[in-house]
Amino acid sequence: MGRMRYTMAALSCTMSYFAYCMLEPILAQRLKDDFDVSPANISLFFVTASFMYIPACIFASWLPKRIERRVVLILASVCCAFAYLFVGPSQLLNFPDTIGMMTIGQVLLGCALPFQFVPVLPEMTEYACQFYHESEHARVKNYSSGVFTAFIGLG
Repeated sequence: MGRMRYTMAALSCTMSYFAYCMLEPILAQRLKDDFDVSPANISLFFVTASFMYIPACIFASWLPKRIERRVVLILASVCCAFAYLFVGPSQLLNFPDTIGMMTIGQVLLGCALPFQFVPVLPEMTEYACQFYHESEHARVKNYSSGVFTAFIGLG
């Protein structure tokens, strides 16, 4: 229980990556079958999140300096959940089943995901370093980086 902050940071990254990656095979087939979208346009649909992801990464590296990283991770999780309502789109909220709604979801996802990934490694290393002598911090950061990469691989 004492290392929960470290574990939760790593797991949040794993779950975000898993949720994002599981969309492509399902949503690509749906775009083809339900909306008769060509493979080239399907790839453009998925690249929308990447176009938003790149500039959002810059802001995601700046924001945790102003707001506590854990708060950023929690807010990013809420934003991702909201974005997934559009990607679906949500039948519970009576969102129209259109490519436009799905594209809005992709854009929101591209804006929210960097805030799930960028603050995680510094959060893990900051937490872990407090338990070790300063001379061990470089090794702790290396191990934390390996754990971070392994947890992304699990996703």
